[in-house]
Amino acid sequence: MKKMFLILAILVLPIILLGNEWQSGTIKRVVDGDTMVLTINGIKKKVRLVGVDTLESYKNKKLYKQAKQFHTKPETILAYGKSAKGYAMRTLNYKKVQFATFGKDYYGRTLVWIKGFNYGLVYRGYATFYRNSPLSNEWKKKLLDAEFQAKDNKRGIWGIK
Repeated sequence: MKKMFLILAILVLPIILLGNEWQSGTIKRVVDGDTMVLTINGIKKKVRLVGVDTLESYKNKKLYKQAKQFHTKPETILAYGKSAKGYAMRTLNYKKVQFATFGKDYYGRTLVWIKGFNYGLVYRGYATFYRNSPLSNEWKKKLLDAEFQAKDNKRGIWGIK
């Protein structure tokens, strides 16, 4: 039943992109679990996955905030962040992807929804749902549901003790 729900979500969610057109590109490099370099028509662009937030894989200020949020050590956060990066690398590196754009973030990165990836990242516990995103309320609810399922099943970051 859970696998059926995941398959349906991966196939159905992208269909309701509400006006955002699908584009094709190739992932050239995974920077971390939610940031990558995408080549579109020969032009490299740094992109950020919309609606998701993975744990940090490098030491910075946000790392310590996440450690406090999850009641754990910064080293544990780094390990889960590196795990999310590894998952993204195994799944996306050097692969052609279909994506839709949702504007830019504070740092000027293009916000993207990669078909079959963003939702699964949250559902598998590699990322939290990022509530302050430009997604519709319907999409936000689906990502929040995915996060609740990951929490309930203690998948990935939700299994931190």
